[in-house]
Parts: sequence; structure tokens; C-alpha cells
Amino acid sequence: MKKSTRIIATCFILILGVSLVIGGCQTSKKPVSPTPSEKPQVTNPTTSKYPQQTANRVTTEAAKVSGVKSAYTVISNRNIYIGLELNSATTSAAQTEKMVVDRVKQMEPGYSVSATSDKNTVASIKSIARGVAGGKPLSNFKNDLDKIDQRLKSTLK
Repeated sequence: MKKSTRIIATCFILILGVSLVIGGCQTSKKPVSPTPSEKPQVTNPTTSKYPQQTANRVTTEAAKVSGVKSAYTVISNRNIYIGLELNSATTSAAQTEKMVVDRVKQMEPGYSVSATSDKNTVASIKSIARGVAGGKPLSNFKNDLDKIDQRLKSTLK
């Protein structure tokens, strides 16, 4: 009997060992954490509210107007400021600016739209547009935007 008890105990231990190995080695089904490249990007709250896609659409549309060489757009609140660099062959800057304003107003009816080809104002708009596109908050350019707004309003009077 001693030998049969030993065989039974050995079989029991082997079965127990095998079942522990099989059951204990299964991988747990944990949720897969995303790799660093898949993690959602955290956007800066000061720049995430800036309507960059709208600014890009407006810039593209303004550049399509005859006589416009390039365009730059800044959006502040419900105001769209467009700086235009015109072709040297453009005969009427005022007419080109009006065509741009009319076209953009149709695209973005909820905005007040201003366009200018004044070189200093265009340079300011271009600088702000590049800064915002580069990730700087629009609030960094408040003084510049106030000056642009004053210049544009004074030319409309």
C-alpha cells in the first residue's frame, strides 16, 4: 500500500502542478495602453479655441481672387482680418479688397470681415497669423490686433 499511496500522491501532485501551470500562465486581458505615438494629443487650451481651419479656408479663398498674390488671415472674436499682397499688375487695390471681403462674407456670414493691402497692416497680420499658427496664443497679440482694428476702421470712415 505504501507504494500505491506514493503513486496516487505523485499523480495528485503532478495533476495539481500541471493545472496550476496551465491556469496561472494565461495572460490577463488588460486593456491595451496606447503607445506614445497613439496617445491623444493634449492641446494648449489657449490655442485650441482659435479657429485655425476657418482662417486657412479664408486665406485660401482670398488668394483665389484675381490680383491677389498672397493672403494672410487672423480671426479675433467675430472679426476676420485679411492682409493682401497684391500682384504688381493689380490696377485697383480697393476693388480687389472689396471682392475679397464680399467673397469671405458669403463663406463666413457670422463674421465681420476686413481686408487691406496696406503694407504695414499686412505685415502685422502676417506676423500674427504665423505666430498663432506656430502655437502662440492670440492673447499675445492683443495690442497689435487693437492697432490693426483702429487702422482698418479709420480707412472705412
